[in-house]
Amino acid sequence: MPRTLTSFLVLLFPLMLSTACSEPEGEREPASTTQEEEEKDETGNNNNTANSHDAGPVVRGSVAGKIVNASGNGLMGMRLLACTDSLCMSGETDANGEYLFENLAVEPLKMQLEDPSKVYLTILFYQDVVADQRSVLSRPVVMPKVQGSAAALSEANGGTASVAGGALTLTAASGVLEYPFGYNDDEVFGEYVGGADIPPYNVEPFLADVENAFAFMLQPVGTKSSQAVSFTISDHVTQPESTVYDVYEVTDKAKLNAIGTATVNASGDLVSDAATNWTELTGLVLVPQSESAEGVDAGSAADASDASVASAATDGGAAEVLVHDGGQ
Repeated sequence: MPRTLTSFLVLLFPLMLSTACSEPEGEREPASTTQEEEEKDETGNNNNTANSHDAGPVVRGSVAGKIVNASGNGLMGMRLLACTDSLCMSGETDANGEYLFENLAVEPLKMQLEDPSKVYLTILFYQDVVADQRSVLSRPVVMPKVQGSAAALSEANGGTASVAGGALTLTAASGVLEYPFGYNDDEVFGEYVGGADIPPYNVEPFLADVENAFAFMLQPVGTKSSQAVSFTISDHVTQPESTVYDVYEVTDKAKLNAIGTATVNASGDLVSDAATNWTELTGLVLVPQSESAEGVDAGSAADASDASVASAATDGGAAEVLVHDGGQ
């Protein structure tokens, strides 16, 4: 082959190879996706415009509170999870029963409270994060003590179960219950909570009548039903026959949903009405009907806790918050 042609092919071949291996500019995949590009509104539409490259300063807040028993004594070593829709931070109470979480996104928080020793019942409560401030609950969170025993209630077969010493009886149809992933016991557990000790939620209608309102906290947290679960309450009902109670369920997001009514019958039992739709079985709040407006107490800005806090990133991308005794 002539030398000139050989030289031409030697020069041409790398150029052809480079062209064949290159993607057209418009078809290249982005090297990475930023958090802004992933954020979408509730309809699934991206809220960011093509020019939205700078989201501005990140606004943060902190939350604090105190965990006590029914006597008002602070509970040390209680575990907490502070969860937004995308992130959970873990911590525990200090020697005074106080907790502090810092550097939180300004979103409502689901707080999950658990006793490692299982003496007290696991409960959920709600707390707001206020931008650039410390949000402190205006009252302590009371952990109910475990006193009763679990009652069998099958996912497959449904049935009737009595909890809280027989005070609450719930009935579910077959095949409608769904226990949380990993829970295999096919049983429920519950405890009575008086109106003054109901944990904070996004709305708090019980604050208007703490003498007569009451609740039941149930486990496992996050149990759901695809159809309404009916109930009868045979204890702690203070109102006379025909009194109507507003009924609220506690969701697995630590919020209250109004789900219907219940009425006191001739025997003094409080029975769910036919239209009541109880499907989130984390808890049940009952309030005698009145003209009082709903109260709200999800934390107020204050300089309350002197607890110190140390945080470190964990493997899952969350942060582990360690709350220490203030002053040490």
